[in-house]
Amino acid sequence: MRSKNRDPRILLLLVATLPFVSWISGAIVIGLCRQQWWSLGIGVAVIMFGFQVAGSLLRINNFIFKVCFRPTLANYEFTEWVAVELEKTGTQDKAHVLPDTVALVVRLKDETYDLIKLDGEAFFLDVDNWNFSNVSKLKSTCSILVTDSDGNDVIGYVITPIYKGSTLKIVCEGKLRFQWFLQWLGVEPVVHTNS
Repeated sequence: MRSKNRDPRILLLLVATLPFVSWISGAIVIGLCRQQWWSLGIGVAVIMFGFQVAGSLLRINNFIFKVCFRPTLANYEFTEWVAVELEKTGTQDKAHVLPDTVALVVRLKDETYDLIKLDGEAFFLDVDNWNFSNVSKLKSTCSILVTDSDGNDVIGYVITPIYKGSTLKIVCEGKLRFQWFLQWLGVEPVVHTNS
């Protein structure tokens, strides 16, 4: 089934850079126009806007995924979903401007899980028989490799879940995000992690 989802990767990148652009722009306005009475107010307002966007980044990202995957989600009876970025296995700790692709992990009403890629291709996640391990060597990132009982990569990508909550520690620490995602999947976090 081919989906007509819009690719959210560029929009996600723009939203992620918006706080930095706002902070730099506010500082420039204050610095260049310091002789003008209005520059301080405008500069501070622009900087505060950057902090507001930064604080809402996860909510904005999840909204973008919801809008872009709406055509696909209409075909599923589900209870909840988590947005994920996908990187080709083995490239997870290399610098990427954009992820290779994005997907949703959807909890269906029968308590099974599908990973639905941007192109509409869906993979059944056999959470009872597959192993999930965090293979990132970086403490701040979470890159989950999904393997079968023989250790074979079953998806061809590592999964980086996008946290839906508001706990900053989970956002910033890969090991905690890995545990959160496994709990969401209903899998005990007993597999080895490298983060």
